[in-house]
Amino acid sequence: MSQDWIQRPGRSVVHGVPEGFDALLLTRAAGELAARQRPVLHVARDDARLARLAEAIGFFAPETDLLAFPAWDCLPYDRVSPNRSRRSGSARPAG
Repeated sequence: MSQDWIQRPGRSVVHGVPEGFDALLLTRAAGELAARQRPVLHVARDDARLARLAEAIGFFAPETDLLAFPAWDCLPYDRVSPNRSRRSGSARPAG
């Protein structure tokens, strides 16, 4: 898999990476981009995927700083607010 996107200036969107390989790709990208003070942002599709990805990143690169923000448990513009435990957890990323 070509990683030319790491060398390009500006923002890059990478998609279609198979589960399992995405954690390895993210840790390699974070290592490469940290030298240039460029952050890496990954949006997981749900909380379960976030947990599996965080575990895999911990395996591949335990020294990596990972900020995991849990999803709100309501839809945008929904009339019901998220429950209290979710709101208090969303203010502080899991690390």
